[in-house]
Amino acid sequence: MNNKIKYFPALLIAYILFACSSSAELSNELQIEMTDSHIDAWLNLMPGISPGMFHFTGEITLQNNSIVVLDSLNMTKAIVYCDSVEVYTFKPYFKTKSDDEDYSLIPRSSKTFTIGTGKGLKIEEIMIKYKSVSLRLDLKTNLSEHHFEINNIKVQRAY
Repeated sequence: MNNKIKYFPALLIAYILFACSSSAELSNELQIEMTDSHIDAWLNLMPGISPGMFHFTGEITLQNNSIVVLDSLNMTKAIVYCDSVEVYTFKPYFKTKSDDEDYSLIPRSSKTFTIGTGKGLKIEEIMIKYKSVSLRLDLKTNLSEHHFEINNIKVQRAY
């Protein structure tokens, strides 16, 4: 009986450490999704604009489905694809829609952000023959990185 009592504190400590590490892993599991998006894309082909420019602008809504507070959200990269061909890779502007400069996202909430190319990107020749593009957005939080895709974005032409 004395041996059992001697091992009890060690077993109790091991159990507590295991239970705490498991719950920490669960709480750090981030579940974020893009619940809505609206993107406008166009080629500026107006005379006098040389070179022509590709633009996109829009809004995305991100939802934090985890129990973890996201202290910071940062759009690190956008990639524009025509079919599976990567045409542009750049850092888009990324702002809160309300311009409150609060890039945190509390658990079980959502927030809308504006994104876009800003001044635009020089038109690559491949863009002329495509009527739609796909967009991949790379997002970094204080805990992890995520990728979101928006497909079949119609590309308008402005003459």
